[in-house]
Amino acid sequence: MSDGGSSSRTRHDLGAARRELLETLLEEEGIDLQSAVKIHPRQCFDNLPLSFAQERLWFLGQLEPGNPVYNICRAYRLTGPLDLNVLTLSLNEVVRRHEVLRTTFPAVDGRPIQLVASALTLTVKIIDLQEIGRTYREVELLRIAIEESRQSFDLALGQ
Repeated sequence: MSDGGSSSRTRHDLGAARRELLETLLEEEGIDLQSAVKIHPRQCFDNLPLSFAQERLWFLGQLEPGNPVYNICRAYRLTGPLDLNVLTLSLNEVVRRHEVLRTTFPAVDGRPIQLVASALTLTVKIIDLQEIGRTYREVELLRIAIEESRQSFDLALGQ
């Protein structure tokens, strides 16, 4: 009978072996991980100016409020069983790691700033189409996808 720890140790050892293999392959390419510059998380989040690209996007949002033209939409078809909890946790981990996904652009004294939320929790919207026949299900799925892609995004509120 196995204790819970041996499986964990095996995974850890496998992770260490993969890292060692990666380091060896990178060294063969002349890349030294030890001397690589590390990017550290920002410490100050107060009144950050916008980049040129962010400012342009903010300006266009002021010029035409509610215009979804800059939305980038993607749809993926997943087959097989889906663990909704794992999907939600995974998406939230991506958001936790990337502050740009938690950044809004409110205006202060008429000028936009970056406001980075310390935390943001996403919820996955579920639309159950199982009761609709297969042919109509595809039509309804396409209609919903188009409707979602046309939703505007408020840069000041992040919604």
